[in-house]
Amino acid sequence: MSWAGSCAGAWLSSRGGIEALRRDAAQRTGAGVTGPSPRAEDPAEARSGAGGDDGERRATRPSVRCEYPDLVTLEPADDDEEVSGDAWPLIVEWRELKNKHSHRGKGLAWLAAEEQLLEVELALLEEHGMTLPPEKRPLRGFDRGGQTTWRRAALLNTRRERAGQERRRQVRRALTLGLWWD
Repeated sequence: MSWAGSCAGAWLSSRGGIEALRRDAAQRTGAGVTGPSPRAEDPAEARSGAGGDDGERRATRPSVRCEYPDLVTLEPADDDEEVSGDAWPLIVEWRELKNKHSHRGKGLAWLAAEEQLLEVELALLEEHGMTLPPEKRPLRGFDRGGQTTWRRAALLNTRRERAGQERRRQVRRALTLGLWWD
C-alpha cells in the first residue's frame, strides 16, 4: 500500500472523515442526516453498512424527482409544481391537451385543438426553456432551434388548414342556404 493510500484510509476511518462523506453524499442526493450515527465510532461497521440506521436518515427537503428540471413529462409527479416554477400552469394545460388530443384527426375541432397544443408547446419551449417528450435530456442550441422551427411550421400549416376549412364551411353553408351547418 502506498503512502497516499494509507493516508486516505486513515482519513476515511476517522470519525470526521466519515461524517464529511455522509454530508457530501447527503448533499448530492438531496437527503440530510439529522445527526451522527451512534455507530459511527466503529469505522468498519460504518463502511460496511452493518447495523441499522432505522430512520436516522431523514430528508430535510423533498427530493427532486428528475435529474433535469426543465424536462416536461406526461406523467405528473408530486414535486412538478415546485420544480417547474412559472411554467407550471402551462405544463398542466399541455398535459390536459396532450391527453385528450388524438394524434390524427380532421375537422375544425381537431384543428383548433392542434393549434392550441402547438401554441402551448411553443410557449413552453421559447418562453420557459422547457423540453418536451419524447426527449430524454434537455435540448440545447441547434436541437432546441430545430424543435421550435418545426413547431412553428406545423402551427402555420395548422392555421392555414383551419382557415381553408372555415372558408369551405362558409361556402357550403351559402350554397345549401344554411341547411348544412357542419
